[in-house]
Amino acid sequence: MIEAVGLTKRYGDKTAVYNLSFQVRPGAVTGFLGPNGSGKSTTMRMILGLDNPTSGSVTIGGHPYRKLPNAPRQVGALLDAKAVHGGRTARNHLLSLAQMSGIPARRVDEVLGVVGLQGVARKRSKGFSLGMGQRLGIAAALLGDPQVLLFDEPVNGLDPEGILWVRNLMKALAAEGRTVFVSSHLMSEMALTADHLIVIGRGQLLADMSVKDFISANSADFARVRTPDTEPQLREKLTSALTEAGGHVLPEQDGALRVTGLPLPRISDLAHEADVRLWELSPHQASLEEAYMRMTQGAVDYRSTVDQKAGLQQPLPPGAQPPMPVPGQGQPGWYAPPPPQQGGRPPAGGLHGGAPGAGTAPLAANPYAQQAAPAAPAQPAPPAAQPAAPATQPAQAPSAAGAPQAPAAAPAPQAQPPVLTKEAPAAAPAAPAVPAAAPAWQAGPGGPYPGYTSPIPVVRTHLGHALAAEWTKIRSVRSTMWTLGVFIVLVLGIGLLAGALIEANSDSESLSGENPLSFGFFGLLVGSICLITLGVLTTASEYGTGMIRTTMTACPSRARVLAAKSIVFFAVAFAVTLVTSTFVAMAQASMLENTGARTPSGGDWFKATVGVSLFMALLGLLSLLIGSVIRHSAGAITIMIGVVLAPLVLAMFMVTESLNTLREWLFEYSIPNQLSVFYANSLTQSGPSGWDSLWIMLGVTAAVYAGAYSLLRSRDV
Repeated sequence: MIEAVGLTKRYGDKTAVYNLSFQVRPGAVTGFLGPNGSGKSTTMRMILGLDNPTSGSVTIGGHPYRKLPNAPRQVGALLDAKAVHGGRTARNHLLSLAQMSGIPARRVDEVLGVVGLQGVARKRSKGFSLGMGQRLGIAAALLGDPQVLLFDEPVNGLDPEGILWVRNLMKALAAEGRTVFVSSHLMSEMALTADHLIVIGRGQLLADMSVKDFISANSADFARVRTPDTEPQLREKLTSALTEAGGHVLPEQDGALRVTGLPLPRISDLAHEADVRLWELSPHQASLEEAYMRMTQGAVDYRSTVDQKAGLQQPLPPGAQPPMPVPGQGQPGWYAPPPPQQGGRPPAGGLHGGAPGAGTAPLAANPYAQQAAPAAPAQPAPPAAQPAAPATQPAQAPSAAGAPQAPAAAPAPQAQPPVLTKEAPAAAPAAPAVPAAAPAWQAGPGGPYPGYTSPIPVVRTHLGHALAAEWTKIRSVRSTMWTLGVFIVLVLGIGLLAGALIEANSDSESLSGENPLSFGFFGLLVGSICLITLGVLTTASEYGTGMIRTTMTACPSRARVLAAKSIVFFAVAFAVTLVTSTFVAMAQASMLENTGARTPSGGDWFKATVGVSLFMALLGLLSLLIGSVIRHSAGAITIMIGVVLAPLVLAMFMVTESLNTLREWLFEYSIPNQLSVFYANSLTQSGPSGWDSLWIMLGVTAAVYAGAYSLLRSRDV
């Protein structure tokens, strides 16, 4: 079960979610509805621990998501179908998620078959259509055979067959006793799929009830009446008779009448008494879309306007008449005309009560939506008498048992966040309210559900699972192989070319006493750009594609994710550099053997191979951490190239005496000079020597690692 209590999320002065409380229980499909910008996606990210709530809490099975043992085995989610690296195949994408959660690899092929992607399992996902991407996202959600499933717009891009499949899949999952929470803007699909609805607007709860009750509470059924088209006087006569009898009549575009407030038998009797012939008398029940539009019409932040065509609209020709507007179109209540007593507005106080007539919809007054000058709080209005409901309308709007009551009138904006209050009896003084308790919830048809238990064995995940997943990620992307390939070509090519040129243009005197291994420096310096790029992309590319949210959902332990990425990348960078630098060192030692250069000692060999490999791997790891902090590939790469080259370039242009000390310091501690120290060929007479460069790089990397971990733990993903 998912339970949110007093959930609030603010981004600066913008409040995305405000005091939101609800429950999502197993055994039914619960729809999550609201206009664009109402806070649905933010709420789902908070449920999954990706965003940290400003206040309040949300739990799954009584625990925050990040504290669930092996969370992906209990919760599956589809938040963004595009949150996948386009260069990775569908199977490798799912395999990395399975390895992260300790799920058997054969399960990957099973879910690919379930979603119908087995034929393209080994194709890269960047070539997938939107519908195929949705299927891949659903496969990721089903991977752990979880008890709780969250879907955000799961049918976007699917063809009719796919939409039907998703609809039946969700119903089947709920029938097994699972908790299914679905956000969607397709009202027709929600009407066919959902058993229960949670509706929010501008971050606040508007409704928490069954689909049937929601439609009944937010719409008025109407009768469609048509008189002979050749006798318009009959339509006028019938309109007068129905209005006098208490009905509410609106004309429709095709000439028919839409009547609310009177049952069909009464309309027939009135027509008979008025001697009016009827060509049509049919009942019409409002759809979920109509009820939803009425409920949320005051909570829409983004509204379209009429296209003025740059002010170049041609005037109508002489004698032409503009098209007649349809009465009521574009006005409150157009989707389902309300009874006369309600005046086209949704019930005051929302669906959970409140004093009708005390004000318009309280939803528009989220006290944090827009800051205004302090104002005196409004005095509570005395309770008004409940207006009588029409014959076709239920006497009282149904709501979930124990649903929290919304305030009757919008509080005036305050400089400090005011505390919302519940509806209280007139005699009792108002008291501050605690966050609203989650409403009681009626289980889906069939009685209580014990919950779903997966037959797949659950294992306790550890760092080894994360290491396997990160290795799959880094080896399964072609760009990684290309970058490492370019690094190897640069180090080998420049190193061997330098050795060949020096051998051809040097005599035995010019290289006397020189270390023949030192000429590998040039290839490694240029090749460092490749390791910097690869390190940044290891983390920053996941933020760019949204894959980081999938990763953090599969492994809520952010410390484990960062450690696994760091260890795998460091190992790959060290191994590739070690093999390449060793080959170059051996080749150069052989080429320069008869040029007077000294024979390298064991220490020279160790520094020129293992030492430089450790240094280069740490430099790449530093780039990875900068990518995690900056979260932007181009920005992080630019920063790291500046770290490598800027000190040396700046020092070269410091020619005045007063800058000598700073110039020497920049030369000594620049990356090129520290790399040259491993070849006993420093650019300066002072500064780091021996293994100092390695310890300096290790200390800087450790400090940045601590900062990156601290930010990763506290920031929203």
